[in-house]
Amino acid sequence: MKKAFPLVLRNLLVVTVLAIVLGIVVLFSISFFQVNAVRFEILPIVAFARGWEKLWVWIYLSADAGYLLILGLLFLELSLFLARTIVTLSVKALSAVKGSDPDRIVAIVRKISLSTPIKKLGVNTPTKSIIAYVAVMLLVLGGGWVAKQVLDGNDSLVYRSIIVKNLESDELKVDLAIDIEADETFAIDIGAGVGNVHIYSVSDTTEVTAYFLYDTDAERESLVWSVDAATNVISVRFSETADGYVKYVDPLPGSVELYLPETLSIGAITVQLSHYGNLTIEYLSFASLVAGVASGTISLTAADRTIGDVVLTSYGGEVAVKVDACASLNVTLTGGADASLTARTVEGQVMISAIGGGHDVIAYSTTAASVILSADGVNAELREVYAPEIHLEVVSARVLFVNGDSAYAYGVVTVSQFDSTVTLRGVPDDQNG
Repeated sequence: MKKAFPLVLRNLLVVTVLAIVLGIVVLFSISFFQVNAVRFEILPIVAFARGWEKLWVWIYLSADAGYLLILGLLFLELSLFLARTIVTLSVKALSAVKGSDPDRIVAIVRKISLSTPIKKLGVNTPTKSIIAYVAVMLLVLGGGWVAKQVLDGNDSLVYRSIIVKNLESDELKVDLAIDIEADETFAIDIGAGVGNVHIYSVSDTTEVTAYFLYDTDAERESLVWSVDAATNVISVRFSETADGYVKYVDPLPGSVELYLPETLSIGAITVQLSHYGNLTIEYLSFASLVAGVASGTISLTAADRTIGDVVLTSYGGEVAVKVDACASLNVTLTGGADASLTARTVEGQVMISAIGGGHDVIAYSTTAASVILSADGVNAELREVYAPEIHLEVVSARVLFVNGDSAYAYGVVTVSQFDSTVTLRGVPDDQNG
């Protein structure tokens, strides 16, 4: 036993380290494939292609899925290698204590590998293994690359819908150096029936640059845009009569990309995408934002800066907010829209309204003057959300409100619920209703 002690101790330390590594690999693999599972789910869109396009779209999507499958097998083999090593070291340590021979068990454990069935197929030497690996990678990556070139060269609508690539573009540039020097504040007003909008701030420039990306002449003819230095308004209107969008069938929606000087003062931003669209705002400071978007995603990101009042409405889409500081946050969800919110420090109120059922809401890492959740048919999680006043008013809902700092100085926590499950942890519970 004394002679076996160093071996047991060494194996125990190595097993502990390998177990941690295995846990990290498994966690990373699961997260990676959850994010990329759409590569398999998207295969049915081949049906939207026409003629020869079907073949090349299928090859392109299959190559993408095949590459993901190969990565999955590599992750699995790495996990099996770590697991085999852990079991082998454990068996050897246990055998040293018992004085038995571990070789038989070790031999069985080493056969638990993806290489075992592959060897039975005749790929049983290093040379054959390398040839088989290169052949598979060439088939997958090479086939996908050829299909991509063919689809790209022929402006395939299905392919362009996947990568979101419009056929045509137009540009508008206006230098606002004088207005920036005078500390003028500009408003932004954007509206479309169907379209995508991206707004960013850019350092080391005094120019407002706007790009309009489109597919058809009708979309371009609908565009009315201007940067008016007299009224201090940046205005964009396009596709206002469009009343819907069918992906892979209709031409891609028009898209506006607006790049603003970081030193330009922005006041009120108003964006309305009435029937379909996506709104992305990043790296921008502003006094207020009022946005309503149907079907698509509202994505607001503002790190290391303070923004003003934020009012977002999603009709059957998604809202993703990740900001460090804002004056207030008001989110309204209808038509089964979902939301993921991190607002860090909110000077005023956080108000979440979910109407009509079918909503998933996640809010975390937020401190505000007050938090109000008013919803029906919602599945909500609020984690590390702090405020002196908290009001939960829910119907037919499931709400989990979990905070780690139970010593936080709560003022009023009110729960009004009907036919709902409300769980509070680390939060005072004042049940009304």
